[in-house]
Amino acid sequence: LFVNPEEKLSDREQRTVSIFLLPESLLNPSVLLTFLRHELLHIADMLDPGFGYERELPAAEAGPTHDRLHKERYRVLWDATIDGRMVRRGWADESVRANRLCDFRQAFSMLAEDIEDLFSRFFDREPHTHAELVAFVFDPRAVVGTYEGYYPGARCPLCGFPTYTFEPEPERLAPEVANQI
Repeated sequence: LFVNPEEKLSDREQRTVSIFLLPESLLNPSVLLTFLRHELLHIADMLDPGFGYERELPAAEAGPTHDRLHKERYRVLWDATIDGRMVRRGWADESVRANRLCDFRQAFSMLAEDIEDLFSRFFDREPHTHAELVAFVFDPRAVVGTYEGYYPGARCPLCGFPTYTFEPEPERLAPEVANQI
């Protein structure tokens, strides 16, 4: 769904749907049909008031690098919900699940111990909303209630940088260090 930024256009004129195909994609009708169904389900979600699609994700507190990370995580999550629907409707092969799980593992590696259950929450169930996907993308552990202290990749409360090894026993820090903190 393309939203034209020109202000003079009506809402209807601002929105245009375009699907670009390579000519050779027409040579494999079953692959083309799967691709089109996937893309059209994205569009159906965008137009569904219950999904509540918003064109822009909220800006990441950590800046543009994290904006890109959040967009990629959102893509992975939304694709998982769409391909799950396609598998349940018989429009895609069950093997799609393994591919999407692999993408999910890469995008949400901080959830290692719960990864399959969390993936199933999006792939195997519906309906989902844009707000639900965004909340998960921005703070996966908090949304699912598995947040217990700091985890690898969480932001340091002092400097704001991602930290992979926190002091396991902060009470053992020297008093001078604790005072500086």
